[in-house]
Amino acid sequence: MHMSRVSLGTMLFGSLISKEKAFSLLDAFYKFGGRAIDTAQMYPVPCTKNKIGLSELIIGEWIEKNNIRSNLFISSKIGGKSEKVPFLNSDYNQIYSEIHLKTELENILSRLRTNFLDVLYLHWPARKTHNFNRGISTNPQILYEKSEPNLFENILNLINLQKTGYIKAIGLSNETPYGLMKLIEITKKYNYQGDIFIQNPYNIIATSYVITLQEICLRERIKLQAHSPLAFGLLSQKNISNLLDKPKIDINSRMSKYPEYFRRYNLKKDNDFFQDLEKICLKTNTNIYDLAYGFLLNDPTVSHIVIGPRNIKQLDTSIKSIKNFNLEDKAHIDLVYKLLEKYSILAF
Repeated sequence: MHMSRVSLGTMLFGSLISKEKAFSLLDAFYKFGGRAIDTAQMYPVPCTKNKIGLSELIIGEWIEKNNIRSNLFISSKIGGKSEKVPFLNSDYNQIYSEIHLKTELENILSRLRTNFLDVLYLHWPARKTHNFNRGISTNPQILYEKSEPNLFENILNLINLQKTGYIKAIGLSNETPYGLMKLIEITKKYNYQGDIFIQNPYNIIATSYVITLQEICLRERIKLQAHSPLAFGLLSQKNISNLLDKPKIDINSRMSKYPEYFRRYNLKKDNDFFQDLEKICLKTNTNIYDLAYGFLLNDPTVSHIVIGPRNIKQLDTSIKSIKNFNLEDKAHIDLVYKLLEKYSILAF
């Protein structure tokens, strides 16, 4: 049952993961019962000009080789503009315009060798927000005043694209409650028929989703594809001591390989939290990743956990952890909730 809630993340296909290794991961994931695959226009990460779309090309070649598109649930994302990747979508005067979305969707479908997507996301807001670890230090008038969003037009363009039949459902990624509520408002106004998705980071270190978006998703029936469930590999460590000592963290993890690209987690402030988390692991005879996956599986708003294994061993570990989670036995998850109450701001 749990495999229906697992999506294979492919952001490293073509960078840390070669085409051959990606094929092996896809083969193994499919054999385990996995059918959902997540990708994006700008993958692989780190995004470079000569590799844009390479992850999708690899997936497309694998799909065609195995002739199994009808069995798969594929989500992809169209990116905006960013100071970090100034060359991405630089040809478009207006991001998420009708021509931008239409052209890039055609490119995505061509690379994936398919005639439709199950979900198409806007990869991140075209306006300035507090995503990607901007924190809360910015004066809101400075942050928002000069970035009046064209959300209405962007979302309407996405809805109109869905009506063509080339995408089954629409979604927003790395979004705020404001952006999601505008999406809901506009889809209702224009009688959008289809599921609505959001893909945001959500794990036991980054729990802001709980107090910002969870209630909206539950009451409005929005489906969350939770990315970064293991916090870029931090929560895949077998020993808590590895988390407390940065040099011991997996040297091949995204955080270690690309430290300037992934600066979203501050380990220093989490030392006490990790030590208490270790006590739960010892008490319940579980691993950190068991608690991390169980925490997400226990949340009914999570439609998919987007996992990002680099090799078969990591894939096997994640799948076993997810398959073995028992929804009827939530004792260790209740302990995690109590720990989050102790260390996180989970109430107004």
